[in-house]
Amino acid sequence: MEKARPASSSNLTKELNLTIVKKISEEEKNALMKQAEERQGLVLHFLSPDTDENKMEEQIRNFRTDILLTGDGKNAKLLSAYSEKEKTPVLFTSYLPKESMGDYSFCLGKSAEDQAVDLSFFAYNEAFRSIGILEPEGSSSALSQELSEAFQILGGTSRILQYSSMEDMKAKEAELENTGADLLFLEEYSEEGVAFLAEEHNLPVLLGEDWDRNDFPGETVLKTSSYLYGKDTLASSPNIAEPKESVSEEESREEGSRERDALKLAMLAMEKSGKSWEDKLEGLDFQGTYGEYQLIKGGYALHGRPVFYEIAENKRVVLSR
Repeated sequence: MEKARPASSSNLTKELNLTIVKKISEEEKNALMKQAEERQGLVLHFLSPDTDENKMEEQIRNFRTDILLTGDGKNAKLLSAYSEKEKTPVLFTSYLPKESMGDYSFCLGKSAEDQAVDLSFFAYNEAFRSIGILEPEGSSSALSQELSEAFQILGGTSRILQYSSMEDMKAKEAELENTGADLLFLEEYSEEGVAFLAEEHNLPVLLGEDWDRNDFPGETVLKTSSYLYGKDTLASSPNIAEPKESVSEEESREEGSRERDALKLAMLAMEKSGKSWEDKLEGLDFQGTYGEYQLIKGGYALHGRPVFYEIAENKRVVLSR
């Protein structure tokens, strides 16, 4: 992959309007704005993901947006369509199915296949042998199927069930336990899921990266044994030192976020020559706080070894690798 290289002074981009469509705390917003001050001409705009669709498009145009940044799945379809129509690149900080991405989309997460490998190896190495995958009714998750197949290849068994309500979720958990499951997997964050974890259940739960949020677990006291697949990764370079066996969430996450990594990528694009913003982003190779990125149009950028947490006494503890 091509690394960002300095462009001649005549080719340097003097201004970039970056519009962030995501719920962000004031603390994180201030951190992003402070980081943006490092690059003259970089202007940040913030939009709530709850903005009306027509109003959102109007605001994005009014901001003269050059690059979009979003991490909210519910706006993925709208922003992908907008980026195709307006030829405006969009950086997705969370996983997005391949079919939902267009020619101007860059996903800063891992592919479903790579996530499934990480999750299945973790579960198998933790001595789990039968995984029950619970997903909302009507879901057609590529990750669920990939995880089911990857876990079976390792020698385990798996089963996918869908639930329609909180009560149905508990019924399906009991059904999976009765048929031999020793671990549950919940891919997507949901209020039903949070309520489920706040109750005591026999089966431990492995949570997908969508649960890796600054406000989780927050004030909710988890009574079910839980593991979390983090959005961040370890650098794949053999020169990177091994981490401690147990590191607190604050120590492991205090230096940045995927949004800050995305902002750094935008700053690198400003230093790179190219006919368009998607050309400047394409091929960028960057070691960020959250992982190692290699940007590919319509593809997945994140590389590196996975990080898993155990939630103990309502705090995240990094497990040994």
